[in-house]
Amino acid sequence: MGELDFLNQLVEIQYNAATSNSETLQILAVPGSGKTRVLTSRIAWLIIANELEPRSIVAVTFTNKAAKEMKERLCSEALLGSKRTEELMIGTFHSVCSRLIRKYPHYCGLKGNFMIANPEKSRDIINKIIYTLRLAKVEGSNKPDVYFNEISKARNKGLDVKKYADLHSSSPNKQNTINVFRAYEKELLRLNYVDFDSLMVIGRDLLVRHPELMNGTEHILVDEFQDTNTIQYQILKAMAYGRKKVTVVGDPDQSVFGWRDGDPANFAKMHDDFSGINVIHMSISFRSSGSIIEAAGSVVRIDPSRDSRSCRTDNLVGMPVKVLVADDGEGEADMVARQIIRVRDESKGLFDYNDFAVLVRTNYLTRNFEQAFMLANIPCVVVGGPQFVERAEVKDILGYLIFCFNPEDFLSFEKIVNVPNRGINDATIQYLRGRCLEDGINVIDVIKMITGRTPGPPPRFYLSTKVKSSLTELLYLFEDIKQQLDTKTPLPEIFSIILDLTDYREYLRKEFAESFVSRWENVGELVTYASVYISELSTRAISPDQDPIIGFLEAVALGPEQLEPNEVMKGKVTISTLHNSKGLEWPCVFVAACEEGVIPHSRVDSKMEESRLLYVGMTRAKCLLYCSYARTRMGWSNVIRKYPSSFLTDLIRREGSKIITPIDVEMLEGYSKLLKRPLLENDAVEESHAILSYPATQEYSQMSLCTQSSLSLSTQQNKSIIQHTSAMIPEDPFSTLELSFHEIEMILDAPDSPIPSPTHDSVNTLLEKRLQDDAEESHEENSSYNNSSSRSSSNSNNNDNNNNNNQKRLKISDDIPKISPELTTILKECIIRCVKEAGNTRHVFVVGHMGSIVKNELKKDGIYIPYEDICVEVKELLESLVDSGDMIYTRHKKNEKYTIAE
Repeated sequence: MGELDFLNQLVEIQYNAATSNSETLQILAVPGSGKTRVLTSRIAWLIIANELEPRSIVAVTFTNKAAKEMKERLCSEALLGSKRTEELMIGTFHSVCSRLIRKYPHYCGLKGNFMIANPEKSRDIINKIIYTLRLAKVEGSNKPDVYFNEISKARNKGLDVKKYADLHSSSPNKQNTINVFRAYEKELLRLNYVDFDSLMVIGRDLLVRHPELMNGTEHILVDEFQDTNTIQYQILKAMAYGRKKVTVVGDPDQSVFGWRDGDPANFAKMHDDFSGINVIHMSISFRSSGSIIEAAGSVVRIDPSRDSRSCRTDNLVGMPVKVLVADDGEGEADMVARQIIRVRDESKGLFDYNDFAVLVRTNYLTRNFEQAFMLANIPCVVVGGPQFVERAEVKDILGYLIFCFNPEDFLSFEKIVNVPNRGINDATIQYLRGRCLEDGINVIDVIKMITGRTPGPPPRFYLSTKVKSSLTELLYLFEDIKQQLDTKTPLPEIFSIILDLTDYREYLRKEFAESFVSRWENVGELVTYASVYISELSTRAISPDQDPIIGFLEAVALGPEQLEPNEVMKGKVTISTLHNSKGLEWPCVFVAACEEGVIPHSRVDSKMEESRLLYVGMTRAKCLLYCSYARTRMGWSNVIRKYPSSFLTDLIRREGSKIITPIDVEMLEGYSKLLKRPLLENDAVEESHAILSYPATQEYSQMSLCTQSSLSLSTQQNKSIIQHTSAMIPEDPFSTLELSFHEIEMILDAPDSPIPSPTHDSVNTLLEKRLQDDAEESHEENSSYNNSSSRSSSNSNNNDNNNNNNQKRLKISDDIPKISPELTTILKECIIRCVKEAGNTRHVFVVGHMGSIVKNELKKDGIYIPYEDICVEVKELLESLVDSGDMIYTRHKKNEKYTIAE
């Protein structure tokens, strides 16, 4: 087997990109075109075919996770193997700069063991500065985020504090920010800290002043180039000084980080700053089906400034992208939960829960889905939620490690001094802080003087014998841990020593009795992760000779996701924001809350960036893609009418049937080939009825009837609940449709004229009209906003029209006497047939409020209904069945039971 055999796995365009001899290469890669494979193949080709030394190559990724994946791929024997891979410099801009600064700290005025301040630490420091400068009184409130964000924005634009001050010297409203910026820089230096953004500013300045530091570098590769900001572009220029070869990979259509100064225009800027540029377009997607590619393309094509580049695929066309509509946010989440269960059950073993993802624009939208999935017994994990390292017990143990490693860090001392409680009050802590500032020493030296361990002035503050004793014990604890650090004791053992010396287990047991078990398990996981981290250091850190403690703490600060267990995602549906989904993929994706004001977001200036964000989410899908929206959402104090995103207008217009049909065997076989997974031969695809993608209106969609004709009692107990489902009526015109009663009534109820039995076509026509009405209402509302001269009157008229339309929809079902005889007959037959067919092992039940659990024990021949949630037309119908003698009604407290009359 030849060393370059990996090139045989590439298609022609990938091969050309991987083996290009261009001095400066731009690879424009559409989603799923194999850019990671091309990047790793190019690195291996440069080393094997061009005989470059591994240490002469720098590869910059956008996330630590991407860096780790790149190293893991290169470690395979098919590419470079572990030995050569370890010599590569691979990491994010932050981690590459960190390595350079640690190697040459004396050029930057820093100590080699400097720590990296995460955003929480930075805000704590700024908060102290605001208090010291008395800015809280001046401005009326204490808002460290305002200053933190402004400082971060300045650094992303490449400004240090001097340049920022010069730029805003004549702006009175910027003077407080300038003062905080200066004090913040000074405090970071005193504490031996560098924050995220200053890593890049210091790194750039280091490279600009000392370009010789990159003399050994011959080729620089940058991934996700469309998201680079000003400071990162300046770092690339500084690294490439002296006509080093450069390869950048990215996709302007996936530029979604404008809020942190990410700028796809850097592609064009390179033509002014670099020579010998060759552009290769990788426009074939190997990830997604044809229908997904076409739907996603319609979203970004609305940008008038976008060039004519396109994305295509040779994959199967697949099932069309569906637009799902619900009456409110809870209904949307419930609808998605049901569809996930349906697709998984129909997939012949092809899809499991971890193959599904729900993507939303902002974090608050994840809550409904968490709740709906929990109630439906669907395992899920929220990406971007509280991270493992942010849990209190994990922060406690890390706090001891951080402080003992860097005794200058008084903020860490404050957080752990009373964990467990040592009776050291706030006044004592503030006294210790004052002594540190006055004497220019760290808190360990202050405690030594106070307790008489070293000579020094007597304390000017009364300390009780108990407090002095506690400080003495604390001093011994710190010294024991510091000794372990100095003797290079393995990190897991250091954590164990911290736990023993602090008696942390007993502390958790006393203080958190109810959550003790889970908290102690988290502590155990931290020790385990430390062991795994150290054992996999070569694939995690960019520098194989880096101090393990520094590497671990840097990973905690720069990439806490590295410490998350891989198992956390297994067997679970992913719920994530669109931004966090970048670089990921799933066979089945739901992009939820596709509404005006959400995506595009009402507070974002660039509508085109919002369209690219939706494009990113849609192109995460391989086989199945659904876009959903709700007609209403709860605001702070009222219900807000919502309209479909203007980005979906073309998709709504083009998509024909709004019925979600079962996945047939032929389609499953196509997806099986796309995913390169086998179908389970002994798992027959159940004949499943279709579900309308448009549920009933809010008031009446909260109660519907379902028969689970294929579920045994034990299976039903395992699934716990089928929520917000509707009646399946076998052997009649609705045999392939799942309809809420409101939907049936909307189709059959035709005042003053008879209507034939409904068909698929009539259902499609109805739903297409509704979706089109939504799109038109949204367009009218947007037009009224754009016309400022008539805004007030237009909004008033639109609101009146919308209210009238909404009332009309509700009153259709509210007017019970208008229910047609045809509908009454069908519903009577449906209920009686479903109950009769239930038998001993099947159950029919009426589900109450969306997302609620059926509270009543199901009986083999009956239906229990929560009285307060009963749907009006169902109640009317059941009462008519009782009146006719077809059913028997009994009631116990608030539970009603209807059984078939013998």
